[in-house]
Amino acid sequence: MVQKYSPDGKLLMQIGQKLKFDTSDGTIKGKALDSSHELLNKPVGMACDPTNGELYVADGEGNHRVVVFDKNGKYVRQFGRLATKEEAAADAPGVFTRNIHCVTLSNDGLVYTCDREGKRIEIFDKMGNYKRMMTLPRRRADLPGRPEIYWIVFSPDKIQKYMYVGVPEGLVWTVERETGKPISAFGHHGTMAGQFGLHDMAIDSKGNLFIGEAGGRRVQKFKAVGKD
Repeated sequence: MVQKYSPDGKLLMQIGQKLKFDTSDGTIKGKALDSSHELLNKPVGMACDPTNGELYVADGEGNHRVVVFDKNGKYVRQFGRLATKEEAAADAPGVFTRNIHCVTLSNDGLVYTCDREGKRIEIFDKMGNYKRMMTLPRRRADLPGRPEIYWIVFSPDKIQKYMYVGVPEGLVWTVERETGKPISAFGHHGTMAGQFGLHDMAIDSKGNLFIGEAGGRRVQKFKAVGKD
């Protein structure tokens, strides 16, 4: 489910129903349908469009779509589907290898999604038209392949010059948003202070990052210490 609350905790709106899934039999074990206008299937992330209140939901752990609802919770549109093995191997545009782990909207009207097992960022316009993709390297050049993509936040400046991209190696990459060029990375996988098993992130107006962990069961704050 996706739920909307007032600042004092009053439930204002709900999309989806508890223990009912957009699957062939309505259960968590059924085949994903990627089609319901009312039900979801293990949504992972969401982003609100401040220009019109539309809500973009990464309906992406059971389903394989980004689904858009209006400010009242009414279905508007969707995009994305599960890739075939051949499409996944070829980095085919507009499809997802398995899990859509995040969705984020930029100020210039683009939709950034985490194709986690596809190990890439896919970028769309608000109507779901595919624009391009980005990938990141491993921290160590001798490691094969590329990392999965878990979460994306943008720098707080108006043009959002940078992206901060979390990967499961315990790293947060700083990336030029326009070019996709990785600038630097910090972090290390672990459970001590300053180490993390990243699951999601948030950023405040001062550029401080808040990293939520799954296995670590905690949130850590990292202070912004430099300027462009």
